[in-house]
Amino acid sequence: MTTIEATGRGTMITHCQNKGCGAQLLTPGKLIGGIPVGNFCPACYANREDEYRSIHGSEFTTPEERLRRRWDQFMVEFPDYAETDTTFLWPTQYKEAMAWYPRNPEGKGLLLTGKSGAGKSRTLFQVMERCLDYQIFPTYYPAEGLARKISDSWNRRGALESLVNELIRTPVLVLDDLGQERLTARVEESWYAIIRGRCENRKPLLLTTMYDDQVLAQRFTNNLEQGLAIVRRLREYTTPIPFPTPLPLYNKQQELAI
Repeated sequence: MTTIEATGRGTMITHCQNKGCGAQLLTPGKLIGGIPVGNFCPACYANREDEYRSIHGSEFTTPEERLRRRWDQFMVEFPDYAETDTTFLWPTQYKEAMAWYPRNPEGKGLLLTGKSGAGKSRTLFQVMERCLDYQIFPTYYPAEGLARKISDSWNRRGALESLVNELIRTPVLVLDDLGQERLTARVEESWYAIIRGRCENRKPLLLTTMYDDQVLAQRFTNNLEQGLAIVRRLREYTTPIPFPTPLPLYNKQQELAI
């Protein structure tokens, strides 16, 4: 017998929806717009894949395989991070970051803080890859790169609004090195809209920054109150993980740690 629980944010599926099964799901699924998402137990999911393979042959690829292929293509741009030896990362911080659940109902993300060389970004990429296990491909931007993209979209009609809406909706948004970007007034306003929108819609953020709360807020030189509001929301909707520095015994990769 299957069980579907109504929640304030949608319909939660707690048992396998395959006819005649009804096994309890380790990770609850959802009914989104009438379409069940994440609604089969591992055994039934594997059986469905076998059926599709028998129909489509060698051309068939699973969602996991497609995500992994996309990830491999993405990581071509980050060869240093692809070679990270996780045994040389700070163990407590790494363990806490990897325990994060991207589909948590509160929409809480992570805020990795610490000086350059602490391993924040290396740990961040491990968490991003972990998202693939939950059928989520994270949207990644270096904060400086996204600031440039926001500035470039200003002169194209509708482009900035479209970009901001896209970044509010994406399942997991990753901003690396927040506070290092050049903050014009339009970038600050867009930053505030994106972060506020994601927090209000319980969409998690993964962030790294070199700055503490006070300094990060002061980076918003055009509107300090807006900067303080952003920091308050980040603290409310992310779990902070402070990193010591430097990384211990990182061998040949020590000079690559960021």
